[in-house]
Amino acid sequence: MELKREDFLAQYPPLYFLNKADVANIWDKEEIHLYVHIPYCAKKCGFCYYKSFPIGNAPIPDEYFEALKTEIEIYANMPEVQSKCLRSIYLGGGTPTLLSEKQIETLMMLIKSKFNFAVDYEFCSEARPGQETSLEKLRLLKALGMKRLSVGCQSTDDFVLESNGRNHNSKDFMDVFERARQTGIYCINVDIMSGMVNQSLESWLETVKTISDLKPENIAIYKLEIYLNNALYARYRKGNVRLISDAAEVEYARQGYGMLLDSGYRMADNFSFMLAPEYDHVHRREVWKGADMLGVGLSSHSCFNDYIYQNEPKLDDYMERLKRNELPVQRAHKITAREELIQRMVFGIKNLFFERAKFLEEFGVDVMDVFPEQLTSLEKQGFISIYPDHIRTSFEGAIFADDIVREFYMPEHRKTMLAHVKRPEN
Repeated sequence: MELKREDFLAQYPPLYFLNKADVANIWDKEEIHLYVHIPYCAKKCGFCYYKSFPIGNAPIPDEYFEALKTEIEIYANMPEVQSKCLRSIYLGGGTPTLLSEKQIETLMMLIKSKFNFAVDYEFCSEARPGQETSLEKLRLLKALGMKRLSVGCQSTDDFVLESNGRNHNSKDFMDVFERARQTGIYCINVDIMSGMVNQSLESWLETVKTISDLKPENIAIYKLEIYLNNALYARYRKGNVRLISDAAEVEYARQGYGMLLDSGYRMADNFSFMLAPEYDHVHRREVWKGADMLGVGLSSHSCFNDYIYQNEPKLDDYMERLKRNELPVQRAHKITAREELIQRMVFGIKNLFFERAKFLEEFGVDVMDVFPEQLTSLEKQGFISIYPDHIRTSFEGAIFADDIVREFYMPEHRKTMLAHVKRPEN
């Protein structure tokens, strides 16, 4: 180092590193994602803990729909949002397909007129296996750009469906699946659930086989949990519901995962499977990688500008604030630098493949220097494999991903989870 007070510095990196190739990228819009919550369903399922209201065959209230449109317009007019473009739209619930065809078209045309879009954006909607998911509605959704339909089957055993408070049967699911195929939707996802009430191992494996034989592009496996705010919990307290043990459910998962892999599926993440990489779920994948997401609708949460925040959970409060033309945000948390590091690691494990170079590029430090003890321990236990340029989650790591990632949590976060019933030991 020479000390000569030479060459006054006013810029770093040096201007010599400017190049013509990067000029075209100066005004690229950063990609964000949009979640739209429709908190209504024909009947609330016994295990559901999401914010939703059963309305039977009644239409979705105009008052809520107008409030939702107002919230979308408020966001669309914000400079912070106008500088972005939408990479994905996700209609969730509740049951989005309870929206009328007119409401669906109005909603999507509003979004398309107010936001910038990435060229290859993904539009996904959830659907219930019911009459409201009609051929006409599916054709409209496809015409409006929907590429991915996610259908909640849960089980193909009608006794299991009834025991868990589902308001459809296996025939209803098959009918909706056939309509979706007839419509020519690019990607169909089917949700199934392990460890359900009155679900034997044989029933579970028959569900896995039946669904995999249909060859939907995606299959997602969720584990039944009885949360303290759902209808199954009330039955559980009265002694009318029995659950299999966690150890038994793990065996359900192992065998179910294995069957899907043997039938030609590959793991997309720790709970979902795809026939080929082109059917990967863009919305989930990118949000898990740290992309910003705006959540609109009652009780929706967002991650935007380094904040996690959530909308009003009470319907009257939500709509009243939007009548005053203000965003209905009820609570928020500023994500710290440490939490952001942990977030990338957690979802890297759940995504099954973690690129060390991208972590280094984003944070300026190698992940092995941030979490050396945790990563070394998980590798010794066979949950991950550590390579010079990436970290890969093993089959067993995928099964237990939501447990092992807690090793990276800050101490005050490790025991926090939604209140739910503990399964029996055996």
